[in-house]
Amino acid sequence: MIYEYAVEPSLLNTWNDFRYFVEQFGVSRGRLISRYPGKWERMVHESLSSCSPIEKAKIVERLMRIQDRMITRQSVWNPQKEWLPNAEDEHGRKPFRAILARTNPRAQGFVLEGQTVNEDHPLWQVQVSLHTARSPEEVAACVGPLLSISRRIVFVDPYFRSNNYEYRTLFAVLLELAVRGRFSDPPSLGIFTSMKSGPNEQFLLDECRKFLPDVIPAGIQVAVTLWSQRLDGEEIHNRYILTDRGGVKFGNSLRQGDTGTTDDINLLGDDQYKLRAEQYVGPTPAFDRVNAITITGTRR
Repeated sequence: MIYEYAVEPSLLNTWNDFRYFVEQFGVSRGRLISRYPGKWERMVHESLSSCSPIEKAKIVERLMRIQDRMITRQSVWNPQKEWLPNAEDEHGRKPFRAILARTNPRAQGFVLEGQTVNEDHPLWQVQVSLHTARSPEEVAACVGPLLSISRRIVFVDPYFRSNNYEYRTLFAVLLELAVRGRFSDPPSLGIFTSMKSGPNEQFLLDECRKFLPDVIPAGIQVAVTLWSQRLDGEEIHNRYILTDRGGVKFGNSLRQGDTGTTDDINLLGDDQYKLRAEQYVGPTPAFDRVNAITITGTRR
């Protein structure tokens, strides 16, 4: 659903190429540019020596605004090798979806030549909508990359019940993915639900205080917010994971399903994401805030 691609810096050394390839990436498109190596942006700069001053300025300015299309990895780099051989070695250590390069001199099946790549190639094709089993493992495989790159993550389910084992099982896996490797600087985490999920406000909050600490990694905080629908306002119905990098929609719910059950998970398009983010996490939400509490995790 969301894949990491290594992109050769010199492939982006003209404005037309830079603009074209960058537009193929982003959470809504299911593709992210790997920051490989860690000095990737600097290498793009260094490849611009033949550009005109105006063209170079446009690329440099745009390069500073593509962080939402990138993903960072812990990688290995050999300064004695060129970028492509290094990327091929890195792929052997920890595979990319593919490597996008100027040429493919060793005829590697995982290397795509930038000037000829198109949607017909299976490694360039991505599914922005998946039909998947409702198991924690399958759901995590779909949304894990998004959770790992996001600084703000909100799980939206109007029927969320912390006393339900199926909700807790899935959330334990998703929260672990969200904070893995980031315990010293964890993302902002929230659960948004509604009054539909229980008899009254106090009952729902007491349930969260009782059941959620064992689900949340130790020391990590999660804000739980109850919302209610406004008169003649938007209904709180759909299930989402909304982050600062993009969002996904679930057709059923944010809980583990019985064996054999499936769900449809869809990456939100840019316009859909903007709308839902404004409604749920924007400065002027579309719903009335009933109450909110913060739960600190104890799960080890």
